[in-house]
Amino acid sequence: MSDIRITGACEGNLKNLSLDIPKQQLVVFTGRSGSGKSTLLVDVLFNECQRQYLEALSLQGIPKPKVERIRGLSPAVLITQRDANKNPRSTVGTLTDLYTDLRMLYEKLGVRSCPHCGAAISSADCREQTERVGDHYRVSMDCCVCGRSMDKLTRTDFSFNTREGACPTCEGLGQVHAVDRERVVDEAQSLEEGAVSFWVHRYRDYQIGVLQAAAGLVKAGLLPWPLAVDRNQAQVAAQMPGQKGPRGPQPDDGDVVPVHGSVPSPPLHAGAAAAAQCAGPSRRQ
Repeated sequence: MSDIRITGACEGNLKNLSLDIPKQQLVVFTGRSGSGKSTLLVDVLFNECQRQYLEALSLQGIPKPKVERIRGLSPAVLITQRDANKNPRSTVGTLTDLYTDLRMLYEKLGVRSCPHCGAAISSADCREQTERVGDHYRVSMDCCVCGRSMDKLTRTDFSFNTREGACPTCEGLGQVHAVDRERVVDEAQSLEEGAVSFWVHRYRDYQIGVLQAAAGLVKAGLLPWPLAVDRNQAQVAAQMPGQKGPRGPQPDDGDVVPVHGSVPSPPLHAGAAAAAQCAGPSRRQ
């Protein structure tokens, strides 16, 4: 048959619907919400495809939809719409596994430059060898032009989710987070007056006390941010190891507690910028 013929579909809000759907063509069902599009395609058409396919394998478990007759069916694949994972490392390639196939192609059929002679070589044309190094094994290959050995590139080297393949600057995320001082610090005020925007309530009182003690150690006052000497400003913004803070728990062994600066790492307010070394992509170059 050149058509899928549905007769007397009464599933859900369908009322004795009969129609022919042409095969080998792109068919689109449109209509207002609640008109029965999903009921017809999923609850009737796809479920009957599954039921007939499983019955051919002597398997049961899917009830027959409320339809008089459907002819011309074939095994079907259903692709549904759903919310994707919000992982920053997820892409269209990782969600569909196409990235895995692409990395395999790079590994088996890719052409690279020999690090010794610069010739363009393919792993398929080079001789591979495996040697034991301690408790691990090292896979290398010999250049088919100069004969010198080099590490073989595997699919791990083409993944931004591994240490071997990720960009060392952005660690595979494609972005580098940096402090946006305009959002963190109000340069018209001093630290005591609330220059740091995310210091509130008791946390602000604690931080001010710490910085007052730190300013006393470097013999500097808490001036408005633009008026502070660069050296003092750097000491406030960074850390002051080796100095005891005025409050907070002290270690039992008597060691000195470092005083952390006013700009945390990573900062609470941060701007994302493309990694300079990898120019945006999250894979190692």
